[in-house]
Amino acid sequence: LIDFYEDDQNNCYFVYKYGNIITLTKDDYVIKKNYPNYSFAGIWKNKNALFFLSSTGIYDSKNKIRNPLFSASSYYRMFHWGKENYFSEKNHLYYIDAENQIFSLATLPGEAEILQIFVENPNKIYICTRKGLYLFENQKITHCFFKNDVISNITKDFEGSYWISTLKKGV
Repeated sequence: LIDFYEDDQNNCYFVYKYGNIITLTKDDYVIKKNYPNYSFAGIWKNKNALFFLSSTGIYDSKNKIRNPLFSASSYYRMFHWGKENYFSEKNHLYYIDAENQIFSLATLPGEAEILQIFVENPNKIYICTRKGLYLFENQKITHCFFKNDVISNITKDFEGSYWISTLKKGV
């Protein structure tokens, strides 16, 4: 399983790397589709149409390429935050707007591969990487915490405290 997405009608989409998409409808029907020529990295819905992130671009549900400016040799990760969609390519973070236009948000230094993000608000995004936790605030990188640790996730609890998980060093 590479990505999952729930739309406004409570349909759930499960995307697998090698072209399989399983839809669980709000009425509990299961729909299976296979796109054997694609390697998927993410899925989202925009204006009642499905879109797919693959290693060769963004495609709509009719398999028409929407943005061919991708490198087939790169690895992409998809992140959903509410109705907002983001993706990363190694140390680059991108945002996809309501018109499916792609905007580069941040490029992290060196080999800081992005593993996860936490969007506190549109002007404050925590970026979990293999080289620490970066704070992207007001359109720029402002801090790097835990530079020697692999940060796998961050969340904020109901009391306002942050919880950070690492690989090999725990919470």
